[in-house]
Amino acid sequence: MATIQHKPTPTAPSTTTGGGLRAMDLYEKLEKVGEGTYGKVYKAREKATGLIVALKKTRLPEDDEGVPPTALREVSLLRMLSQDPHVVRLLDLKQGVNKEGQTILYLVFEYMDTDLKKFIRGYRANHEKIPAQTVKILMYQLCKGVAFVHGRGVLHRDLKPHNLLMDRKTMALKIADLGLSRAITVPMKKYTHEILTLWYRAPEVLLGATHYSTPVDIWSVGCIFAELVTNQPLFPGDSELQQLLHIFKLLGTPNEQMWPGVGKLPNWHVYPQWKPTKLSTLVPGLDADGYDLLEKMLAYEPAKRVSAKKALEHPYFNGVNKEPESLGSSSTCFIKLHSMALKHKMPVLIKANNSLICYFIFVRFQNYCMMIERYVAGLRRCMALPSAFRMTSLSDYERPSAVSVQITCSVESLREAGQQDGWLY
Repeated sequence: MATIQHKPTPTAPSTTTGGGLRAMDLYEKLEKVGEGTYGKVYKAREKATGLIVALKKTRLPEDDEGVPPTALREVSLLRMLSQDPHVVRLLDLKQGVNKEGQTILYLVFEYMDTDLKKFIRGYRANHEKIPAQTVKILMYQLCKGVAFVHGRGVLHRDLKPHNLLMDRKTMALKIADLGLSRAITVPMKKYTHEILTLWYRAPEVLLGATHYSTPVDIWSVGCIFAELVTNQPLFPGDSELQQLLHIFKLLGTPNEQMWPGVGKLPNWHVYPQWKPTKLSTLVPGLDADGYDLLEKMLAYEPAKRVSAKKALEHPYFNGVNKEPESLGSSSTCFIKLHSMALKHKMPVLIKANNSLICYFIFVRFQNYCMMIERYVAGLRRCMALPSAFRMTSLSDYERPSAVSVQITCSVESLREAGQQDGWLY
């Protein structure tokens, strides 16, 4: 049975502005890992804890307009959505000044070492197909993340492989780049049709619809599904018209019978009449359940497209472990903190390493470092493993936002200690 693994999840965002320190006094840039319309992205290390993060740098305009709306939107949505394991986690928000005196906004994210676009490109370069079970695991995570986003009343509007971050070792997949996202409203709000990267844009948007909802994201998910199977984009158009014609040529030209109301959309014209090509010809390599799910995602009529929530129940995903991982593989459990200074629950994230387990504990606290020392002393007592303990030095700073603790022991030792002392449940 396939298992979805999640890498250790850092603590929730503090969204501070850096206090008296410049933002980049807190982080060491390691390398640039990306660049987009709204800024550059760097791999960086938090100096206080050694935690590897991704810094998204956005230059603020030197006028009265303030923070760009895309940055504001992304921050507000990430605060709401980044608690889900399938959405990239916003750790912090910093404001700084560069060498030219310009104001810079830094979004601090958990670090993921690749994205789905690079992952697919690697297989394509080696002339290899992504294993069917890997496709299934990645698609399940994507549907799970989209279901969560939609369930919180948000349209992503720019789902594409480049915006899906991954961990190479665990195959964890997370939705990122919410700069174009919008809240779903009732009645349906009028949106611009200039959204989405062209290849993953739904036909109703290409035809000029300005009232649309979650099915636009499902179309994108279907395009990504096909690309995972074939290593090639399904509809690689060069313009909006070419994109439409490409879709019509492969899936057949839509009509009022298959898509009621299509003729009333603003950009509808008389198009060449093509018959649909079988999905098994377009996307060779799927089983019957896979073709059925793909067909439901690429339905012309938006109302007939499967929802992300319903997609999770599809037989295609039979065989994917949909339950939280059991203790002893990659999983999450909780400990009880007896210290009055640290009363909240703390996640203990477990990563298998042969017969040993590494526990990475990211501790967030509000008072002084001595409170962490009290916690550490209690942990040493209940684990009875002082020699295996290693902790980030606290000498270089007074009140860090987080400190990482790593303890290595056997699964059996942890289970016994937790049951005896009542902190594992």
